[in-house]
Amino acid sequence: MHQQIARVALERRLVDFETVSRSLYELGRLADEGKMPAPEHWVSQGWLERQGLEEVLRSLGYEEGFERAETAFFEGKGRERAAGFYKADEAVTARIELGQREAPAEGIGQEPTAGAEEPPEGLGLETSTEVAVDANPTLPGGVAAAWARPGWRGGEETGRHFAFESTDVYQPALSAGEMLSGQARYELGAALGTGGGGSVLSAHDRVLGRVVAMKIARPSARHDARAVARFLAEAQITGQLEHPNIMPIYDVGVLDDGRVYYTMRRVNHHSLAEVIEGLRGRDEVYLREYSLSRLLGILRQVAQAIHYAHVRGVVHRDLKPSNIMLGEYGEVLVMDWGIAHVSGNRVHTDLGPDDGPGQGHTLGTPSYMSPEQAQGRLDEVDARSDVYGLGALLYEILTLEVPFEGDDARATMWLVVEGELVPPSQRGEALWAFSEAVEAVCLRALAREREERFASARDFYEALDTAISGSGPVQIQASVARGEALLQAYREALSRAEALGDEIDGLSGQIEPWESIERKRALWELDDRRQELQRESAQIFGEAVAAFQEVLLLVPEQAEARSGMAELCWERYLASRQRQDVADMVYYEAMVREYGGEDFAARFSRHCEVVLTTRPPGAEITLFPYQEIDRRMVVADARQLGRSPAHLESLDAGSYMMVVQRSGSAPVRAPLHVEVGMTRAEFRVDLPADHEVSAGFVYVAGGRCTLGGDPEAFNPCPARQVEVASFFCARFPVTFREYLEWLDELSQSELEQARRHAPKTRADDGELAIFDATTGRWAPSPILIEGPMRERYAEGVGHELDLPAVGISAHDARAYCTWRSQRDGRHYRLLRQDEWEKAGRGVDARFFPWGNHFDATFCKMRYSRQEFSQPEPVGTFVDDTSPYGVRDLSGGVQEWCAADPNDGDDRAVRGGGWNMDQRACRLASRMRVLADARSAGIGFRLAYDAS
Repeated sequence: MHQQIARVALERRLVDFETVSRSLYELGRLADEGKMPAPEHWVSQGWLERQGLEEVLRSLGYEEGFERAETAFFEGKGRERAAGFYKADEAVTARIELGQREAPAEGIGQEPTAGAEEPPEGLGLETSTEVAVDANPTLPGGVAAAWARPGWRGGEETGRHFAFESTDVYQPALSAGEMLSGQARYELGAALGTGGGGSVLSAHDRVLGRVVAMKIARPSARHDARAVARFLAEAQITGQLEHPNIMPIYDVGVLDDGRVYYTMRRVNHHSLAEVIEGLRGRDEVYLREYSLSRLLGILRQVAQAIHYAHVRGVVHRDLKPSNIMLGEYGEVLVMDWGIAHVSGNRVHTDLGPDDGPGQGHTLGTPSYMSPEQAQGRLDEVDARSDVYGLGALLYEILTLEVPFEGDDARATMWLVVEGELVPPSQRGEALWAFSEAVEAVCLRALAREREERFASARDFYEALDTAISGSGPVQIQASVARGEALLQAYREALSRAEALGDEIDGLSGQIEPWESIERKRALWELDDRRQELQRESAQIFGEAVAAFQEVLLLVPEQAEARSGMAELCWERYLASRQRQDVADMVYYEAMVREYGGEDFAARFSRHCEVVLTTRPPGAEITLFPYQEIDRRMVVADARQLGRSPAHLESLDAGSYMMVVQRSGSAPVRAPLHVEVGMTRAEFRVDLPADHEVSAGFVYVAGGRCTLGGDPEAFNPCPARQVEVASFFCARFPVTFREYLEWLDELSQSELEQARRHAPKTRADDGELAIFDATTGRWAPSPILIEGPMRERYAEGVGHELDLPAVGISAHDARAYCTWRSQRDGRHYRLLRQDEWEKAGRGVDARFFPWGNHFDATFCKMRYSRQEFSQPEPVGTFVDDTSPYGVRDLSGGVQEWCAADPNDGDDRAVRGGGWNMDQRACRLASRMRVLADARSAGIGFRLAYDAS
C-alpha cells in the first residue's frame, strides 16, 4: 500500500521526488525492524496533508477514504495467508486443467505436451503472477537510500513514469494509481540471460503494447545502496548515449517487491559470443550467415559506438562478445555499461569519478581486460583500454579463441600482464585466412603498453578499414582450389549419406524389435556412421563456404569463388526442395542467383516444354493448375488441350491435375508436377480398360513419385524417388456395413469363426459388433457413438454402419480380402506402403492429401470437433481427398498395410485417425503394430493390381 501511495502522490504532484525518496527510505528502515506503520504515518511525518492522503486513497479504490483504508490495512494483515492459499490453489487448479486440456491421450504417435516454461532458479522471480505474494512487501532501506542520493533526478526532470497529460487519443487500461507500478505495467516473461549486476527477462509493456527486455537488479542489491546506485547509473549512462549502435533504454522503475529495473529494446537474435561459439563448432547455420567480412563489419560498427562514448567521456571497460547483440535485421548493439567510467560533464550519473573499487582491485572480464585493468591500475584506464578490448574482439574473430586464457581468473590476468601473445596467424588451424595488414591492426591494439596502442577507437576503426580494403590477394588461387575440393568432398559425403540411409532402411526391415543386441549391433553401427557422416558433411560445407568467402572478401567478383559459392548453395537448395522447406528454398535460391548470376538462372526456370501422352493415345486431356486457397490446394480454371499426345511449348513450374478421358469411358485423374529448373519433360498416363474399374475404387496411375522426406512426420524414411506401378485403390476404408456382410455370411456356417473375426478391442470397450441370434445378423455396437456426438449422428438411423470398421487385426483384414475376392471375382489385397503413400501424396510430395498446411478441420483427428473425439462415418471430411480422389487418408482410422517379405509378428499401419494428433496425420508418418493387435483406431482399405 505504501508504494502505491507514493506513486499516486508523486503522479498527482502532491509530493516531490525528494519527499518520496525520504519516505520510502524511512519506511524501508522500519520494515527491516519488523515494523509496518499504517497509512496515518504519511500525515504524522508531514509527508502528505490529510486531505491529500484521502485523495490518494480514494484513487486507489478506498471510496470511504482514510478510515476505510486504515481498517483494510489491518484486516489485510490477517487475511494475507488465507488469500495466498486461495490464489495458489486457483493457479494450481488452472495449471492442472490446462494440462488436462492439452495433454494427449496415450497412444501410438502422440506427442507429449510441453510443460509451462519456468524461469531458472536463482533469479528471484515469481513463476506466476496469479500466485499470491506478501501483501505488504518489505521495502529495503538500500533501495530508498539509493533513491535519496542528490544526484538522482526527479520525475519532473526526466519525464519518466508519468501518466499521459491528455487521454483524448489514448486511454490507458491501467488506473492512475497503477501507471507508475512496474509490476502493473509490465508482464514478466521468460529469462533471457544474466548481465553485470542483474538478470534480463522478456517483458510485455501493457501501456505501449510492445515486448521489451527488462534488466532487474540482483535480489541481494536491495540491501546495498551502492549496488542499486551502480545499477541506476548503468541505466543513466546507456540512456544518455544515443547512438544507433548502443542499446536504447526505455524506462526505469521499481517492482512491487523493491527490485530496481530498467527496460530496453528486445533484440530477437543472438550475441557475438553465440556466433563465435557456433563458428568454433562449425555450425552450418552460423557458417552460412557469418563470413569473416561480415564479422569485421560488425566490429567496425562496435568501434564507432565506442568512439562516440569516448567523445562523451564514457569508457566501457568490459568489451567482450557477449556484450555485443546482433539483431535479425543487421543491427549491432553494444550493451551492459554496468562498470563504465564517466568523466567530464556530457553524461551525468549518480556516481562521481571515484566509482570503482580501490587501488589494486580489478574491473572487467579477465580474457578481455587490458593489462592496466588486470593490475588494478584503474586510474590509468582510459579510451586506450577500450581499444585493447576492440583488439581482443578482433583477435577472437580471426582465431575463434581469446588472446589469453588461464586455468582460472587469476591465472588469466597474470597472462594478460606477463604472458607472450601468440599472433593470430600462429593460433592453430584457423577457419579463414586473413591478411598481414589485418593481423598488424590486431597486434597493435593488443599492445601491452598503452602508448603503443591506437590512441582512439576512431584510429582503430580507420586502420582496420584500410587493412581490409587495401590488403591485396591472399593466396587466392590456393583458396579457390581448396574450396572446390571441399565442394566435391561435400557432394561425395551427401551421396554416401544417401546410400547409407538406403542400407539402414533395408536392414531395419529385417530386424525385429525383440531380437538380440548382437543382431542389432550392425544396424546401430550403420546409424552411428550416418550421424558421423552428417556431422562431417556439415563441417565440410562450412569450411568450403569459408574458403570461398575469404577470397570474396578481398576480390568480390572473383569468378571461380562466386561459382563455387553458387554450387554450394545449389546443393542446399536441392535438399530443402526435397523436404519441402519453402523458407530455405527461397533463401538458397536467392543465394544461388546472387553468386551464380545468369549462368545459374536457368536452373530456376519457371517454364518447361511439356509433352503429354496416353496409352492408348487419342484421349481428351484437360489440365487444371493447382492454387492454394485457405491453406488447401484446389484446382483453378480448366485448360482444354485436345487429344493426346498434347504438346505445350511452355508450362509454368508447379502442380497440376490432368483429367484424361477416352470416349465412352470414365475420366481418370492424373496429377502432374513440373519442377523448377525443368526445361523439357514428357509425361505418360496408362489408361485402364473399362472392365478393370470396380465400383468404389479409383485408379492410381503408375510412375515416379517422392516418398518420405517430411522432417515433422513420425519415423519417416529419407526422401527418395521411387517407381510405383499402376493400381486400383478403394475410395474409402472398409466400413462396418461391408465388414459385417462377411460376418453375416460366415455365421451361417461357422459362427465361432465369425466370432473370432468380429471387431473388438483389448480395452474396456470390448465387443464392437454384436451378434443377434434371433436374426442371425451382426450389428455395430452403440458404444461406437456416444454422448454429445449423438447430436450429430442420431441413434437408430444406421450411422454406425457407415463408420470405418475398427477393432480388426491384420489377420482379420487379410481374411476379409480373401472372402471379398471370392465374392467379386477380383483379387483384392491390402495396400503396400509405397502405394498407400503415393495414393495420398500424388507426385508433388505434399505432406497431406490437400496440400502442405494442416488444420484440424480438414480431416477427422483428435481435435476436429468440440465434442470428445469418436469415429465418424467415412467421407464426412471432404478436404481429406487426395489428388487421385482417395478419401480419408490423413484422418478417420489408421490402416493396415500388406505384409513385407521380411515382416515378423508386426505390420505397418499408415495414416491418421480419430484419436491421433497432427503428426500422425502427415502422410509420410510410419508406424508398426503387432499383426494380431486390435484397436478402435485401426481399420483397413482394399486395393487390387492393374493389369
